[in-house]
Amino acid sequence: MTTIFLLASLLFAVPPTGPASSPTTSTTPAAMKLTLLDQSAPPPPATPLPDEAAPAPVETTGGETTVPWILRYRDWLTAPAAMRGSAVGLQIPIPSRRDLASRGITLNVGQVTDVSRIGVASESSGHSTRGYAEVSATLDFGRVTHRDGDQVFVQFYGKHGMAASALAGDIQGTSNIDAEDFARLGEFWYETWVVPDRLRLKIGRVDAATEFAHSEHGSVFLAAPMGASPTIVGFPTYPAPTLSANMFWQPNAIVYASAGVYDGRAATPDDLGLPLFMVGEGGLRWGGRPGRVAVGVWHHTSRTLQLDPAGDHASTGPYLVIDQSLWRARPDDEESPGICVFLQSSTANADVSLVTRHLGAGVVWTGPFASRASDAVGFGLTRATLSEHAPDGAVGRETSVGPFYRLQITDAIGLQPNLQYVRNPGGTRPGQGAIVWTLRVESRF
Repeated sequence: MTTIFLLASLLFAVPPTGPASSPTTSTTPAAMKLTLLDQSAPPPPATPLPDEAAPAPVETTGGETTVPWILRYRDWLTAPAAMRGSAVGLQIPIPSRRDLASRGITLNVGQVTDVSRIGVASESSGHSTRGYAEVSATLDFGRVTHRDGDQVFVQFYGKHGMAASALAGDIQGTSNIDAEDFARLGEFWYETWVVPDRLRLKIGRVDAATEFAHSEHGSVFLAAPMGASPTIVGFPTYPAPTLSANMFWQPNAIVYASAGVYDGRAATPDDLGLPLFMVGEGGLRWGGRPGRVAVGVWHHTSRTLQLDPAGDHASTGPYLVIDQSLWRARPDDEESPGICVFLQSSTANADVSLVTRHLGAGVVWTGPFASRASDAVGFGLTRATLSEHAPDGAVGRETSVGPFYRLQITDAIGLQPNLQYVRNPGGTRPGQGAIVWTLRVESRF
């Protein structure tokens, strides 16, 4: 029911006109980088329907044959040719995914469901079920501008259900889909290569964690800090990307630099000025055993984000991200089974940020078995040091550790059991812990 509700909300919701509100949790969830929802990949080849499987016509309107709308919706996603007829009562053509792809439009529809069981201090605390759904499209805008690589991306998404952290009491977040319930416009941007393969511009509503301060190998973990550091105050990421202008410069295959300026009002709705979130990052990439190191700094101009009542500071902090491949079964094939590791480190002003230091690390083994080349298994750790000005008497450090196994059943369906042990959840239970068991189900249509 959660998935049906979300898909319906996304298909018929009207996007808000102002900046999206941020969740009440103190840590911004990580940007979703779902393997099954790869927006850059072309749609899978459609399999033509055999004659006997084609939906039978049921009526004729104005000389044009129509079929039940639910069957037309199935064909819209999978059939090799467009079918025409009424769509939920509207007399409009309904193109298939192949028709859309022939016009330079890549359509993605996907959903994620997390089911968690939470135990705190050796006592059962209940369970949480929530769902995330997304409908997105990428338009090959180079057909209009006659420039290779130009594209427009638009996304509608939503989430429904209680977050596991509401029961576990943790600050960092045990799932990267957790947020307040919403259904809204997500990212909506235009991207162009000003200098081919060298200078890229990206303008519009952008999820900053897809471009800055993220670990390429950490995105497969469920824990929110693996995707975006909890020290970054007002980070314009899921579920509230904001208007921005971004520039990315890569003079060669090794060195890169990037910068972005974002509307900072989503995190500071009471700020009567025009607060900005600014971020810059530089790094190095290398081949052989592929890896990268990235160093960045961010700054939020608002002075309303104060934990210390006597404080009057803007917020600034540096971060470090390292991704490294240790082994691959076929060194020249990026998709071959292998083992990789990552490290994250960041700091922030204790007067402004609830988390003043963050350390994250993990190891991921893809293709752990010869017969399961698309599966992945991993173990991760994330630790947050809390500010001395944290509310509710929170003190010390919150540490979360645990393994996961990702089972890729088909190209479109995946299961991911995950276990997290959270030590001192929320900084209010020294010497105690919470255990969060989660089963994630992902699918793509």
